[in-house]
Amino acid sequence: MLRVTSLLPALLFVLLPVPNRGYFPEERWSPESPFLAPRVVIALVCRNSAHSLPLFLGAVERLDYPKDRIALWVATDHNIDNTTSILRDWLIQVQNYYHYVEWRPEEEPRAFVDEVGPKHWNNLRYEHVMKLRQAALDTAREIWADYLLMVDCGNLLTSRDVLWKLMRENK
Repeated sequence: MLRVTSLLPALLFVLLPVPNRGYFPEERWSPESPFLAPRVVIALVCRNSAHSLPLFLGAVERLDYPKDRIALWVATDHNIDNTTSILRDWLIQVQNYYHYVEWRPEEEPRAFVDEVGPKHWNNLRYEHVMKLRQAALDTAREIWADYLLMVDCGNLLTSRDVLWKLMRENK
């Protein structure tokens, strides 16, 4: 009889349901979850954009979209102005608001081989930009992003709900 009475509490402990207890880690969370907006990676490729960065970065900050569902992928290189420092300072200020931030600065060289000027596009520059865009796509895949928006820092996102509009159109 002594064995039965000592086993009874242990048996009840195992058989009775206990809140937030499960075998798998996923079972430890509430089955009800709020609707989450799709995860978006905004890939910024910037070169010599110091003149437009304040407007552009302000437009990114004003997007009508949950910041914790946005990942920022930012690359800059071959600058002859202070684009790198502006981007670095901005990312330091906003990095805690966003889901994920990846920063890819490259200080040297300042120009491509055979480049006529900062606005000249030679084959090396095209190839470099395509590699950057591929790296952004790879990152989006790695973090299981639902959408990827690639923009140059010279573009302005004038509509605050541009992400929602693009999603509604499945773009």
